[in-house]
Amino acid sequence: MTTKKYPSAKQTEFSVASMLIRHKNNIEVALTHGLDIDCFYEEATRNIFNAIQRLHSRRAFVDQYTIIDELTLLKTPIKQEQLAELVGKKVEHSDSLIGYIEQLKELKSQRKIVESLKVFEEISLLDKTTDEKIELISNEIAQISTKKEDVRTFREQDQFDDFIANLELNIKNKGKNTVHFGVEPLDNQISLIPGTLHIISGSPGAGKTALVQQTVDYNAMNDKNVLMFSAEMIYDMLMMRKIQSYLGIQTWKMHSGNLTQEELNKIREFKNTLSNNIIYNDVSNIDISRLKSIAKVENNKRKLDLIVIDYLQLVRCSAMKNARKDEIVEFISSELLGLAKDLKIPIIALAQLNREWQKNEGRRPEMSNLAASSALEKDAASITILHRPGQFDRTMPHKEKTEAIVGKNRFGNSNSVFMKFNEELCRFEEYSASEAAEITQEDLDNLEFEGDKKKKNKFLK
Repeated sequence: MTTKKYPSAKQTEFSVASMLIRHKNNIEVALTHGLDIDCFYEEATRNIFNAIQRLHSRRAFVDQYTIIDELTLLKTPIKQEQLAELVGKKVEHSDSLIGYIEQLKELKSQRKIVESLKVFEEISLLDKTTDEKIELISNEIAQISTKKEDVRTFREQDQFDDFIANLELNIKNKGKNTVHFGVEPLDNQISLIPGTLHIISGSPGAGKTALVQQTVDYNAMNDKNVLMFSAEMIYDMLMMRKIQSYLGIQTWKMHSGNLTQEELNKIREFKNTLSNNIIYNDVSNIDISRLKSIAKVENNKRKLDLIVIDYLQLVRCSAMKNARKDEIVEFISSELLGLAKDLKIPIIALAQLNREWQKNEGRRPEMSNLAASSALEKDAASITILHRPGQFDRTMPHKEKTEAIVGKNRFGNSNSVFMKFNEELCRFEEYSASEAAEITQEDLDNLEFEGDKKKKNKFLK
């Protein structure tokens, strides 16, 4: 049994054109799957597709006669016998249409690469710095994508079957095919839905990076592809923190070289536990255009499930050099939300608090303490602020206690949830029933949040 091969580009173009003329339902399918005039290289098929598209947009009848009339109006006439020959050609079944379209889109992208080479040469001659030239070239490359769906217009009823299929898959796998924080209190509160942006904030040292590193590892271990932009820490520092989290070997010992042979052997063996599902980028002050380009390239290599950015204020925007800081944050936030929607994945971005929060009565941070908080609040599906009073008062009886202040939650409640921060392992854990019982009523009464009985009871569960 021989494997069916797709025809050459010219044959494919004529086959697609013939399918569109023979069956009007194919036109809607083709447009929905991103077929456009640039997918055609041959002049004849470009003209025919242009005529079909114009007729379809007017809801006019599409056949060889109306196409000839339309081409005549466009002053690109074609002989009736030529079109009749095209329609009369023996072509593959309509089921092959989507496969043909994907091949034409691939060839379209390859032609774009050739065209871009000229643009790259022009950019190299511009009076700009090397970094600025690289950013311009990166933007050009980002436009070349063979897998991005350019069109997301569909009928509600048609899409509902896919919605049900995804829902049934979630039920079957008990949510394992979705992305999670990997810390139960947060997972019970916040849903990392595809196409959404989530902000994690807190004061320096509150555990923001530890939380997202935990999230990255959890999802990678569940066969999810995760891309992490670490603009604050280089890879070596991230790996030291991970080793501390899993092996209990303190970061300072690795940094100072004060390791025993046994500890060094454990670290060497730790390589065997690392996942191939995590992609790191530790470039500091990365430009948002470059970040988007890298994300799209990695997504084309293998479908990403989650992007993490540590942290938002370290991402720059060369296109807005003279803008205010809050305007830049607002633009970057909007770009990240657009990226999440394009790739159909959640994005988690860390953000620093301003210093004004320490002036708050009770020293409890609020959403207004975020830089450009109004912009982040507009774009983010959730905003969570980590608050650990024991970070500042080491005499507290429960200094590990961390309140995750959920200031905004588009898909759930915005009540606070509580976790404990294990400083020895640099990771968050949930309270067991026995540990929660150790917290006295006096501790609960003195919690630094606007609590009520429901929140306290939830904490004690």
